[in-house]
Amino acid sequence: MASKYTVRFSFFCFLSVFVFTLFRNADCGSIVRTLPGFPGVLPFKLETGYVSVGNSELFYLFVESQGNPEVDPVLYYIVGGPGCAALNGFLFQTGPLQFDDAYYTGGLPTLHLYPYTWTKSASIIFADVPVGSGYSYSTNASDYSISDLESVNQSHVFIRKWLSEHPQFIPNRFFIATDSYSGILAPIIAQRILDDNEAGEEPSINLVGIISGSPHTDGELEGNDKVPLAHQLGILSKSLYENFPYLLSVVWANDISVQRALCPREYWLSELGISLDEDWRPWYVGGQVAGDQVTLYGMERKAEKLRDV
Repeated sequence: MASKYTVRFSFFCFLSVFVFTLFRNADCGSIVRTLPGFPGVLPFKLETGYVSVGNSELFYLFVESQGNPEVDPVLYYIVGGPGCAALNGFLFQTGPLQFDDAYYTGGLPTLHLYPYTWTKSASIIFADVPVGSGYSYSTNASDYSISDLESVNQSHVFIRKWLSEHPQFIPNRFFIATDSYSGILAPIIAQRILDDNEAGEEPSINLVGIISGSPHTDGELEGNDKVPLAHQLGILSKSLYENFPYLLSVVWANDISVQRALCPREYWLSELGISLDEDWRPWYVGGQVAGDQVTLYGMERKAEKLRDV
């Protein structure tokens, strides 16, 4: 039987095919007023199109603010990966629509409005950047092998070209919004914008700040924080955390070959068929992790067998 993760992944793949068909049939560069699966006319302004950057054609979905678009901020929104499609942000993060996946039984998936969409008070450009993400493509095969700095350049050129084509949004406050891996790109894009603003490049972008959710910033720093975070979440016991330099001895001592040689009680428990009923789990006092415990299954019955031996 397929796991719930397999089912969800298969469902997402099916939805990706559905959405590809949906937007392939849309007149790119124009306003999309209806979408298959959503009843009636969309209650927000959705524009899809491409921006040319070198040999690359970068796809975007633009949702105009449902509040006051003349003054509301504009967000340039790219998601992680690198290479994750803009539809991830549009349908699963901050966009105005979501799938009705809870009751999906087959056929065309239905869409409903997301009540907490950011587009209630901001206009968002969901961009397929870098090239190769989502529906973005290039006429040059070598363009698909792209570095972070080249991706930053694509975003920078995209933003300036898009604003030039939508001059009514040039005065608005502008934010770079990212999540996950794209968090490492955000400050570099911001620096490029500020440098070119200072150099007199047009249009001048009214950059106010960066918004990043669970951003990737520094691999070494994030890697070194995994152990303290695991301890704070109660995943790693206090004794292991405080004695982390001795972790190799823990790994060595729990190896089955070492246990056979040293004959510790844990090895004999295994030999006698005493199984682990509950693995290590924290117990709490006043909402704080106070210790840890394990539970062995059938201790009383197995203890008798142990005495017989």
